[in-house]
Amino acid sequence: MKAYQFLIKLEGVEQEVWRRIVIPAKTNFKRLHETIQMAMGWSNYHLYTFNIPMANGRVLELAEDQDMMDDHRSQIHSVIMNVDLKELNTNPDYQQLVRTDIKLAQKTKLPRYVERVPTFTYRYDFGDNWIHQIELEKTMDDYEFVYPQILDGEGNCPPEDVGGPIGYANFLEVMEDPQHEDHEHLKNWAASQGYSAFDPTFTNQLMQSILKLKKR
Repeated sequence: MKAYQFLIKLEGVEQEVWRRIVIPAKTNFKRLHETIQMAMGWSNYHLYTFNIPMANGRVLELAEDQDMMDDHRSQIHSVIMNVDLKELNTNPDYQQLVRTDIKLAQKTKLPRYVERVPTFTYRYDFGDNWIHQIELEKTMDDYEFVYPQILDGEGNCPPEDVGGPIGYANFLEVMEDPQHEDHEHLKNWAASQGYSAFDPTFTNQLMQSILKLKKR
């Protein structure tokens, strides 16, 4: 079976957090999202997008749901109708908006893009704003499983809602200091958020039991 091997790195953190995964090629970006969630250790509480750089400075954004697509299109319509042409052509935020195309992740297949655009980003939780750099390392022709797997990795996933990279840095500082006045409180909070050590064996078992049963 054809499959893709990806390297996924969490950006903006001092302690490296990365995973090397393999996933059957005949699937879509929603399945890749689900795989990233489990491989990294996230809990799938928040919205996500994939952003793929295209030709002529355009970007393809793969959205989670129709509401996100409708909101994007509404923003473009509002800008075109209400913003002066000169400002539209010089404001980088407006330029980024109008140069972004949007599609549903669930309806977009991996082979359509990843082989010709092997490096792209995955954004999770628009509040904490976790950015993951994704790189296609190689294409495999003899993958024997119907589900994704973790091949390698390093680093614990930050807790959900910790406050992004800055909040996570503060979290680690307190967690590494048993004498800190907030240590026990933060330790208990982290446990309630499912914060745990990276365990590739358990995660592979989880992906095997869940993802191989899903139909796309």
